[in-house]
Amino acid sequence: MERLFQLIVDFIHLFQFWVVIDAMERGIVYTLGRDGRYIGPRDGTFNTGFHWCAPFNIEMATTSSVQEDWSKLEVQSLITLDQFPVTVQGTFRYKVIPEEAKVRAHQVELGDDETSVPLAFQAAIGAAVTLVKKENLELEAIKEIILSLARKNLNPFGYKVFEFQWIQCSTGRQYRVIT
Repeated sequence: MERLFQLIVDFIHLFQFWVVIDAMERGIVYTLGRDGRYIGPRDGTFNTGFHWCAPFNIEMATTSSVQEDWSKLEVQSLITLDQFPVTVQGTFRYKVIPEEAKVRAHQVELGDDETSVPLAFQAAIGAAVTLVKKENLELEAIKEIILSLARKNLNPFGYKVFEFQWIQCSTGRQYRVIT
């Protein structure tokens, strides 16, 4: 019964000929799978609300939020330059830059925010921690390295990184007991 209901909903969705863009979203309409028109502010005008699209999946719209957001990262176990184990976790404050080229790069290159943003930030943390030695493990200095790496690597894909905060950074190995 659920499959029949889902089939009916999918069939009705084929006839949808509009997309709604909020004030804090930007989007791109793809025509037959090719990069099409940009939906967002142009020439000082707001381009929010209803936008017409051809039905039957001829035109499909994808949107990206340009609102500031926090990305909390999972715990990482890393090794410093002098082979000392460190466990780190942090959080980033970021947003997608609402320029047309940046929104296109964000949607094409990185795609899904749920997986790509945390992975990119974790790579920045991992690169910064592995560049230092145990005796130089100062959190504020590493924080600046992490921010510069994140800004350099994510700006071409449409992300502006504002801030990084440590949740934890501890030396030595930590083990989790799963019961």
